[in-house]
Amino acid sequence: MFLPEESYEEINKLLILKKPLEPVDRNNILKNLNSLYELEDYLKEKIYDIKYPGLLPEINHILLSQDENSDEGRQGFNKNNNDSLNEVNSDVGENNIESIPEKRFKIYSNPNDIVTFNSNSYSTDDEDEFASIEVLNEDRTENNENNWIFHSYKNDINVYYKINKVKIDEDQEVKVLYLYMDLITNINSTKFANYFNDNNFRKEFDNVYSKAEILEENHDEKNNLEIIDLYLYLKMPIIISDRDFTVRKKIWKDYNNKKGCYLIHLKSVKNEAFPEQKNPVRGNFIIRAAYICPYNDGEGEEKCKFSFVTCFDMKLNYPFIMITNRACEEQRIWAENLIENINKHERNK
Repeated sequence: MFLPEESYEEINKLLILKKPLEPVDRNNILKNLNSLYELEDYLKEKIYDIKYPGLLPEINHILLSQDENSDEGRQGFNKNNNDSLNEVNSDVGENNIESIPEKRFKIYSNPNDIVTFNSNSYSTDDEDEFASIEVLNEDRTENNENNWIFHSYKNDINVYYKINKVKIDEDQEVKVLYLYMDLITNINSTKFANYFNDNNFRKEFDNVYSKAEILEENHDEKNNLEIIDLYLYLKMPIIISDRDFTVRKKIWKDYNNKKGCYLIHLKSVKNEAFPEQKNPVRGNFIIRAAYICPYNDGEGEEKCKFSFVTCFDMKLNYPFIMITNRACEEQRIWAENLIENINKHERNK
């Protein structure tokens, strides 16, 4: 049986494309993903969430990492998946998809942030994690709403500052100085983080504190989180009383499932073993936050970016106009000493 020529033309219109199909991964993003976790997040965000918004639950990487051959892992996996399927089937039948319960603190992410996420938003129940990301990601462009002021760029280090009022309890507000600095250095991010968090190393060049004593250390395996309580003693000039601090430091390793990325938070906490005294005066770390992550500038050399915010109440009555410039300069010098001593240790290995 032979078809007339016009029929062939109709078939060709259906089967022969007018232009070639564009590949799904035309930017070669998949090639650069570091793990199956990133691939899962990419597929969810770029494919499923676009075609079926809100239908696919968030991927639980901790659950997936359990040993699937163990009874606990297998039962947990089957139970969670069956529950998820039942919820989806039930909700789709009623045409009313129920959203996953929100956590206490929600963060909206954009590509220009220092700490970025694979989706447009991220939520957490940890107020310290939230506070760190919020202050690190604040807009610091000129005349921004967050009041940051550019101070200097020297030796590849940016320094900014702002003066803000913060509430330290229900009835009291204080005016405090925030400092921000960032830098890019030719040091592996994991090495940098290890040096930065090593108290013994810091004592070699950082003489701000005459005493830095670790009181307690804990590890939260579920969140890959180190929690360290410290006592710090600060020697002041002879006419001023010394200061001390009891603080809690949190270190999230491979933060947000990104290898070599570290989120760090520090703030003052009460400690019964070190109650407040008249002398030394108890200072208050309002926040210290840092983010360390690999940095790729396309030149092939291993680098990392270090972003750092600090704010504390020293309980001094000096006008800020007298101390701001000096504080910014000392922040830059501290960073230069940190880099210099890391490189010195690496050369001497």
